[in-house]
Amino acid sequence: MSAVPPAHVPRAPQAAPSRETVQRDLLLALGITAQAHGRGQSLDAALDARNASAVLRVLATAMQRAPQSPAQTNVPEWAGSLVGEAVLAFLDTMAGQGAVAPTLPWLRFTFGQGRGKLTLPMRAVAGAGFAMDWHEEGAAIPVSALRLVSAGALTPKTGALLTTFTQELLDATDDALLQIIRTSVAADTGKALDQLLFSATSGTTISPPGLGTFATGALTAASTGSNAASISADLRGRVDAVVAAGFGSARMRWVMSTHNAGALAQYFTEVQVRNSLANIPIASGPWVDDATVFLVDGAGVAYASDLPIVEVSASATIHEVDADAAEDLMTGAPVRGLWQARSQSLRSVAMADWLAVPGSVATLTGCDW
Repeated sequence: MSAVPPAHVPRAPQAAPSRETVQRDLLLALGITAQAHGRGQSLDAALDARNASAVLRVLATAMQRAPQSPAQTNVPEWAGSLVGEAVLAFLDTMAGQGAVAPTLPWLRFTFGQGRGKLTLPMRAVAGAGFAMDWHEEGAAIPVSALRLVSAGALTPKTGALLTTFTQELLDATDDALLQIIRTSVAADTGKALDQLLFSATSGTTISPPGLGTFATGALTAASTGSNAASISADLRGRVDAVVAAGFGSARMRWVMSTHNAGALAQYFTEVQVRNSLANIPIASGPWVDDATVFLVDGAGVAYASDLPIVEVSASATIHEVDADAAEDLMTGAPVRGLWQARSQSLRSVAMADWLAVPGSVATLTGCDW
């Protein structure tokens, strides 16, 4: 006789869920988590009311609080790998809202519970390494050395958003509000990610650096003109610089604004037909700065993140300002008590960080196409 699982422990799905299924249920989990808090329901009750699948239950639980310890008896063994897959699905969700960063074929990692940082080994680009050597029959085979270096460490950096909505709006719109919450979290997170990642903003202990900070020396150059010949020469120069630095894998991508991608399509047939230039695919989006074009080899860029944790409160007091919120509510204005205003506040917190190996990123600045 098989053991009966404890209450609210979801049974493992018969087959591993597809990325599309995880992505769909991840969006549902965002909305259901917010709705359950707003209506004073337990998360289990909200999931039961929707006859939620095992996958949806695990994702909603993971987004409501920090990842649980596998030692707990109410955590299914298969949930850990599913949450890791969900982190990648959340990136896909942001890509569906126009973000460029999640589409890059870079090295992806998850922080996981209790990890303060991830130290990343990477292959040194200099030297022959594991190169095959031709040798005479019976002769000794030369010994090759795999040269590894520390690319640095990824440390969790906190990104968060806070928003409010009235209880009347939640009651009147039901699933329509949930849809807005789902798409807004993905779209606005993707926008913030693109704007920082594809910039030259220096990193701090609070936020990661823009990829432009890794393009130094010969890896960065200024645009020499806006005609086809100048653009072609400038971009070929970026390819040459990355290859000279030891990169140039199949993971290379041009990253540019939607405007610049459209401009290139007017000049080059390859861009029109294949969305590539010099056989390198183009990734474009509305939140990449028009003035800079990036050439990124994903083999040298690492990104780590976790699932966002979503919480809702109806009793907090908040300083309603979209920048530089006051540390002391007594000095902030306007300040509103959610209980008094019959409103809800949703908070989403996620951890992320990234780095690039020198040579894997090149930039062309001052573009005016």
